[in-house]
Amino acid sequence: MHLLAKALGTIAATSRGLSKVVLPRSLPGEFRHEMAQTVNENGGVAIIVGDLLDRGEITPQQAISFRTPEANGVSSVILITTEGFSKELKSLETFRDMLFQGLPGGVTGGGPAFLGLETICTEVSRQAIKMVSSSIQADRLASKILAVAEFLGRAYSKVGNDAAPWSSAYWQHLDMMMRALPISLKQVIADHPDAATHAAYMAAGLPRPSGPGAYRPANDPERYAKIIGQRWINIEEIERTLLDLEALEGTDLHPLRSLDWETLSSAKAIYGHPIIAITQQGRNGEQPIDWLRAWASTTEDRFFHEPQTENVAIEFFAENHSGEFMVPSVIATGSEMPIHVLPQPANKLDTDDNLEIAKIRIRGTLASAITPSHFDVELQVVPKSAARVSDLLVSHTATGFELEARLSRSFKAASNWNEKPITLVLAPKSIVHGSALKEKLKVQVLIPNPARPTVVVLERNGSRSKPKLQTHSNMRLTPNKESRLLELELRDGNAPEITLNGNRSELLLCCAGEHTGVSWIDGGALHAEESQQHDSTFAQYKITGQAPENPVLLVDGFEVSLSFPTHESGHVTPVVAAITGEPLVPADGEVLAELSTDPRFMLETWISNCCIREIPSDQFKASLGSVLLSTEPEWTSGDITWDQTIGAFSDLTSTVNARFPTGEVNAAAFDAFWSAFSELGLSSAIGQNEASALPSALDLRSVEKASVENYLEAFHALLETIDETRSGSTWMAYPFSAILFDPGSGSFAGMLLSPLHPIRLAWNWSAQTSSAQIASSELFGSTSNSFLRFIDGDGLPLVGPTIGYPENYLAASLSAGPEEFFSAWSLLMPVGFQQQNQKRSLELLGLQLPLGAPSGLDKGGMTSAIRDYLRVFPFTPQLRIGIASTNQRQRFAETDAAIVSAATELLSKSGNTLPGGVRILDSHYRTGQSPNASQVLRKLGSEHASSDADYPRPAFEWLRDDGKRSVDIRFLEDSPVHMRLSNPPTDKPQGGSTGPGLPLNRFRSWAPMHVSETRSNATNALSSQAFNALENFNLTLRRFESIATRGEPTLIEGELRMGHDLVGASARWTITGNRHLNPAAISTQLRKSAGGLMLWEWRPAFLSRSEQKGVRNPVSSSQPYTVLARMTDTLQRDISKTLEHCGIIGPTLQPTKLLDSLGVRGIGLASLLTMGHSQSMGAIGFYLAFKALEQWESAAGPDEVRCIIPMDAVYPLLDALAAGAKDVDDQKRADLLLLKATVRPDGTAEALVHPVEVKARSERGNSFPSRTGSELVDPIGQLKSTENVLAAFSANIRKVDGELQLVNSAVATLIEAALSLRPASVERKPSQEVDLLEASAAGKLFISETSGSLLWFQAGASGLGGAKYERRLGDSGHAGQFFSDFAAAAESRTGDEYSSFVLEVVESSMPKFGAPGTPSRSGEGPGPTRPVVPSPPVPPSSPDERVLPQTPIPAKPIDPLPEVADSGSVGIEILFGHEHRASQSLPVYFKPSETSLNQMNIGVVGDLGTGKTQFLKSLVYQMTRAGNANRGKAPKVFIFDYKHDYSDGEFPKSIGAKVLDPTRTLPLNFFALGKNANHVDRVRRANFFADMLRRISGIGQVQRQNLYESIMQAYQACPPGLFPLLHDIFDIYRDKTDGKADSVVSVLSLISDLMIFERDPTKVLDFNELFTGNTVLNLSSLGGAGQGIVDIIATMFLDLLYHDYMKNVPKAPFLTGPDGTSRRLVDSFILIDEAHHAMARGFDVLNKLMLEGREFGMGVILSSQYLSHFQLGGSDWAEPLSTWVVHNVRNTQPKDFQRIGFRGNLQEISAQVSTLQTHWAYYRCANGQNEGILMKGQPFYSLSKGTDT
Repeated sequence: MHLLAKALGTIAATSRGLSKVVLPRSLPGEFRHEMAQTVNENGGVAIIVGDLLDRGEITPQQAISFRTPEANGVSSVILITTEGFSKELKSLETFRDMLFQGLPGGVTGGGPAFLGLETICTEVSRQAIKMVSSSIQADRLASKILAVAEFLGRAYSKVGNDAAPWSSAYWQHLDMMMRALPISLKQVIADHPDAATHAAYMAAGLPRPSGPGAYRPANDPERYAKIIGQRWINIEEIERTLLDLEALEGTDLHPLRSLDWETLSSAKAIYGHPIIAITQQGRNGEQPIDWLRAWASTTEDRFFHEPQTENVAIEFFAENHSGEFMVPSVIATGSEMPIHVLPQPANKLDTDDNLEIAKIRIRGTLASAITPSHFDVELQVVPKSAARVSDLLVSHTATGFELEARLSRSFKAASNWNEKPITLVLAPKSIVHGSALKEKLKVQVLIPNPARPTVVVLERNGSRSKPKLQTHSNMRLTPNKESRLLELELRDGNAPEITLNGNRSELLLCCAGEHTGVSWIDGGALHAEESQQHDSTFAQYKITGQAPENPVLLVDGFEVSLSFPTHESGHVTPVVAAITGEPLVPADGEVLAELSTDPRFMLETWISNCCIREIPSDQFKASLGSVLLSTEPEWTSGDITWDQTIGAFSDLTSTVNARFPTGEVNAAAFDAFWSAFSELGLSSAIGQNEASALPSALDLRSVEKASVENYLEAFHALLETIDETRSGSTWMAYPFSAILFDPGSGSFAGMLLSPLHPIRLAWNWSAQTSSAQIASSELFGSTSNSFLRFIDGDGLPLVGPTIGYPENYLAASLSAGPEEFFSAWSLLMPVGFQQQNQKRSLELLGLQLPLGAPSGLDKGGMTSAIRDYLRVFPFTPQLRIGIASTNQRQRFAETDAAIVSAATELLSKSGNTLPGGVRILDSHYRTGQSPNASQVLRKLGSEHASSDADYPRPAFEWLRDDGKRSVDIRFLEDSPVHMRLSNPPTDKPQGGSTGPGLPLNRFRSWAPMHVSETRSNATNALSSQAFNALENFNLTLRRFESIATRGEPTLIEGELRMGHDLVGASARWTITGNRHLNPAAISTQLRKSAGGLMLWEWRPAFLSRSEQKGVRNPVSSSQPYTVLARMTDTLQRDISKTLEHCGIIGPTLQPTKLLDSLGVRGIGLASLLTMGHSQSMGAIGFYLAFKALEQWESAAGPDEVRCIIPMDAVYPLLDALAAGAKDVDDQKRADLLLLKATVRPDGTAEALVHPVEVKARSERGNSFPSRTGSELVDPIGQLKSTENVLAAFSANIRKVDGELQLVNSAVATLIEAALSLRPASVERKPSQEVDLLEASAAGKLFISETSGSLLWFQAGASGLGGAKYERRLGDSGHAGQFFSDFAAAAESRTGDEYSSFVLEVVESSMPKFGAPGTPSRSGEGPGPTRPVVPSPPVPPSSPDERVLPQTPIPAKPIDPLPEVADSGSVGIEILFGHEHRASQSLPVYFKPSETSLNQMNIGVVGDLGTGKTQFLKSLVYQMTRAGNANRGKAPKVFIFDYKHDYSDGEFPKSIGAKVLDPTRTLPLNFFALGKNANHVDRVRRANFFADMLRRISGIGQVQRQNLYESIMQAYQACPPGLFPLLHDIFDIYRDKTDGKADSVVSVLSLISDLMIFERDPTKVLDFNELFTGNTVLNLSSLGGAGQGIVDIIATMFLDLLYHDYMKNVPKAPFLTGPDGTSRRLVDSFILIDEAHHAMARGFDVLNKLMLEGREFGMGVILSSQYLSHFQLGGSDWAEPLSTWVVHNVRNTQPKDFQRIGFRGNLQEISAQVSTLQTHWAYYRCANGQNEGILMKGQPFYSLSKGTDT
């Protein structure tokens, strides 16, 4: 039965209207018939379109009649067909496709569909369970099937198409999986916690997960696909893989070996795809039990285990006439190994026409010793014709092998000589267990030509690449029968030619067999590199400088020609060329023609001719290279000439009232400026044509830093001569600039700064230098292109002085031009001009100067906004995009190009999701030619002609619009910001700016909103250490920007203008750039406006790594963008309904308030969807998360900055900095990022980044998930995958160590975004923020990642004692967790207990900052105080070093425990026993101090009389004597003694133990709480006691509730500081139940009668006063009262140990000893002998002690008689036990030992364990001793007792 077909049919039957399902041809015909039958059985109408007419199928022509189903007497019809018939159904497009592009909805992130994958899996689960009557929960099984189906979908898509399309193979795999599911359900134990998981994975032919729930995040589909393609590709690789599996399992025959792998090639041919062929191999018939069991026996850990590669160190020798020598080698790209260059063979054939090539010797060193019988190899040559092997001799050494052989070649006739390297292959003849060589060992060899020198070239293109080996074509050799020599045949008489890739490559010439040297044929010898001169037959020559016109080399009289490409690839923009590591090429052709239409090209040509190609004239110097240009076309001559009247160059046609202040120029400063300019040596950077001499084309990397410094210093001196009071004096601030003049008004309109202006040249030089630096970085070189986004010269300068008025210009947006060639130009203009005359261009010199979009919108922002819109509204049938303009102006071509690019990309990927296509509604105010829609459609057609004809391309139209029609998205081209420049108030703290060491970018901190909370404020004040890698830049920029304000900073204010385009109701979303706007101010202004708008989202426009492919970033970073929108009625209703469902009722939280608060945080609807929920649930989850974290945010210390950042907004930036980390999709990463940072007095800073995963669950639940619950697998996995990215990010920053300027700029960009995304309610500390930005930009920010926190919100759920919220603290390696009911979260307030608990959870895994100090560059020094990362375990000592006889330790007398002193904390070592190896006896030590042992918990198992108790006493005794090894503090032990083994006699005296006897009244009150206890603590203890009696004594639910209420009433009746006693509670309970006898009365009266607990409050001790040293609780004395009473008392003590003791133990830091080992302080151990009593009760408190104890230095020892005891009580008690000692025990299986972590020969261990003699045991420890050591345990009686060890 096709279970998948039945599920599809069942679901499809519920649809209405006309639908179709197009199935792949890989599914059999029976499948569609079974589906149709199911549809019909469930009340639907299904028609099959196909060619089996005799089985009721109909033809496509007959199907046409169903377009009107009423004609056939039905209202709804489902057409079922296969791909072969789908193209004939074009006339049936009105039928809704129930799939998404041929797949179930949701596969591999695809769009939704009626037949969604989740719905299908739910139905399959229901039917499968019904078929086999399984007791597994259907929803649990469905979730596991879904996980497997999603995993397979992503794996198939990663592999892609093979012989069959991947989608077709995927469908077939799903079908086969569902068919096997009922059988797999029968194979699993239904009540096993992971039964559903095992059944689902088994049915799919996948290894079973090693942990609960699913595969670990690291073992993702991509890795699975890679393993299938590498290790399961053919029979040979599968044999190696099976051998590896068997080695890991310690077995000779893995179950997978039973499958018939010999027929794999046939299976691949049948299935057409490797994944289904591998997973279904060996599956026979309908009852494939062996196949199921084979995969079920394969665990995730084993399958994904990375086999160790055979690391063989090779030494290669050869013989020539001089004797044997080591063969030289070269390294080249495309080769994984060195290329060894043999000596040139002697050109002489023997009598058999054989050429002796070489006698070789290869010495290999392996990691392990070789057994001769396991090293049977042969030597092969590839290609075979290159050489013949003879006289092969293989010998073995202790560490490897030696191979000797002769290489020769037969020359019976003329043949080609291979000039390329050949490969020698050392291949194993067979592979068996123990084979020393399982893989072929390859050695690349270059054999020189015997008839002439061999010449090859190593060509390196780009500084970060490996050189590529370039060779010429093969030479033909002819044997001369008389001379016995080989002679050359020259083809056409031409010299052999080596073709190279680039003109500017680094070339290394390698010659083998030359003796007289190498030279160019036209003269000029090459000199051999001395370090590369290997021997007389091989030398290397470095070719530097330009090659001659005739690049022919002469080598020993033989010619070799080098061929360079005529047209090379490269970039015309120097910054782009530098960052890509590709050549800088001069502009020509179309690019040059396009550049020449820009006035900047004309200006650059003029400047180049005046001062770069030629020596500057006196006139040019006198005017400082500036030119006065008219902004009015009628006043320009179109040429630049000298105007004597104004003392400057100009294009004006008439005299104007302006003059360059020549007479005011200080002669010394003037001369020094031009001298410094000359020292730049720009003429030496000119390339091969005139365009290369343009200032924007200059490669400044050759300019010395000192020259740039001198240029800035000279310019600063010139600025100092400016007299601000004199009109026109500020002209001198603008050398090499175009001064824009409006002749009509007689005013200066702005300044156009060229790339030679000192500030701009310093920026350009910095950008090129830093780009080249990161391109050559090993860490970031491969992704260097993505760092272009962190170069932004827009604010350098930000303001500048006007001419004639004491005020400032403001930087204006300027287009960078074609190829961003003009990115080094800058434009300063009056604020009024920018706001009132928002032109698209300025006409200068008769040409249009294109300006940037005033709003700051660019391609990156537009593309991101469209993508986000469609994530929010995926069912949009037609996307309508509006472009708004307020007045009639010329269109911005850049805006149109960005729209076309985004729409083209969208349509090419949309499939059938946009049936109505894209409509552009262009404002009628925008003049000029709009893009041609036909060209866009033709481009789509040509690029996607091969796409599936079932999904035709949607339409694209560009229409004119008056702004009244409704649109989905409206882009504002005009700036909606009103700007103002003013003087900042002196009595208020202000924001400022800073930058990295080199001036690449400028970062700002928003000032507090003093004047108006709706206005964005920032000053241009520059921090003292900004740009300090160029010492003179800071000083120069400060002076330049403060000329007009007499040294004072300028306040830049921006406010949103609420015009019609912004507040109109015709757009769903309004998108604008975010230039000069603070998100907090926008949000406040919108909230106060009457337009109903809200800040929907503020987003930096970064592209993620996956979206970088094929995308070149702009030279300047994309501007952030803002989404403004109104809340739709639907969304408001959805949120209100969801709030009500979650129990949040009333005015506590309104939808508008909720969304409004998220916008300023950068959370829009697109971000909400990353939570994997509906928008409404995502919004509520995010809102409650921010609310819960407000106290953490506001708890920043005086020197701290704290930020809460949406991960969706900044993840692309983190991703770029986490080079080397695995990419994580948005559904598998955390939701928020917390940043905590502080700046130290020395200017360095440290920061902690802390991921937060938010889960909001609307389904109501009784209780929050348990610690080990499967519900937590995904969120914890998301935190872990995010932590891995953050770890790579922080590690990379440490590796860079501040040396890469662009990385520093990227980090500062992250910090700037974090600071911007804070609401107005957060107190701003402007100076501190600038200091933090400064440290970040300077590379002085030291970042550490934490394990993060989980915030879980669930409707109606509760925690311990019915509490509405619950905290679970984390630590340095584990995420903290906080669980809450929705209503409790909504009602919480900053400062209350709820918020305090969240604060504790976050801080529990977020260490404190260390003391101030300067960290060393190695990363040491003060930092966050946290446990030291454990060092790798020290390898065990060799037997020779620590051989001890099996004799007792020297005698030590028993005496009381003395006070111990700290002696250096060498760490505790407990002698567990001795391992016997032949004649040696090796001690086995347990080392609980070492942090590499994650848990200190121990499991001890053994039948009666096996030595278990003696071993435990020995362990405890040694532990209590280990003070000197434990920082002077001996660990305490608390023992639960059920059998009177530890309570009297010698033992308690030897450890100085206090024995507690419950029959003699214990001075304790279980209901007493600590001083700081609150109501929650009382609830928790009351609930615990009531639940304890329910579990142990079986009291009913009503009795339990009465008991709980009695305890709470007793607490309330007690005065402050006092607590009720047990008899108080007993009295209240009897009153409540009217004195009736019941189970509670029976238990309480018995405890009371036994007088176990003290009744006199004055004699009661705090538990911590009781447990001050070693303590034994003698439970055996209570045996007569019944096991129930014993278990109650024991459980009460466990609770006291956890809550009253452990939670109050101070956490001691980890310390690293002189041996490099990290160690903890061991506080105490709890020993529970006969632990099955405690485990059977299943109390969570025992699990908590084991899981959390390591944080407090506590361990638990559980001892019992059988391994099965550790599964009692519905818990896996074995999981937290990292150390095991197993004595003689019966009835064990290998899987029992596997379950508790043994990794040795489990068959042998299982067989022998029941035969062990007394004291013998198998030992296993997670600290590197997992194999299972057989030892004789150290009994207590053999120890010598006395002083401390």
